Amino acid sequence: MKKIITVLAIAAALILIGTSSCKVVPAGHTGVVTRMGSVSENVLSEGVHMMTPFITKVHKIDNRVVRTDVDIHSASKDLQVVTGTVSVNYRVNSSRSADIYKNIGTKYEEVIIRPAVQESTKAVMARFTAEELTTERQMVGEQMRDALSEKIKAYGIDVEALNIINFDFTEEFN
Repeated sequence: MKKIITVLAIAAALILIGTSSCKVVPAGHTGVVTRMGSVSENVLSEGVHMMTPFITKVHKIDNRVVRTDVDIHSASKDLQVVTGTVSVNYRVNSSRSADIYKNIGTKYEEVIIRPAVQESTKAVMARFTAEELTTERQMVGEQMRDALSEKIKAYGIDVEALNIINFDFTEEFN
């Protein structure tokens, strides 16, 4: 009976170690490796990877195109209050996943993207009158995209598209 219990305990330990050493990185993601809290520059591609169990962890970073909608509040060149919504499609550059995880963490949308969208839209909207914001909407959107892209590219985040969902003006202006 002792032999059976010993064999079962050893088998359970081997199964636990075996399953703990296999890490899966899903499609569209990269895996950032940490060993005892230290971030490795080694970024794992999608698939199954063997790791040292209990010491090594893999943090998944989504490298697919992600959409976020940001409510904006700004002023135009002629000092009209403008509110609205901007939709941004962005992606994390897979080669920079380790840097992003190490320096920003996994909340890069709240820390980097949303404030950059606010700043970029305010800077661009201040160049146009309220009337021009409506009539030159395509150009305004392109300038917002360029300003945002320039601002967040240094972090390893690429802007795929920026769409103006809507602009609203004060009732007095309307």
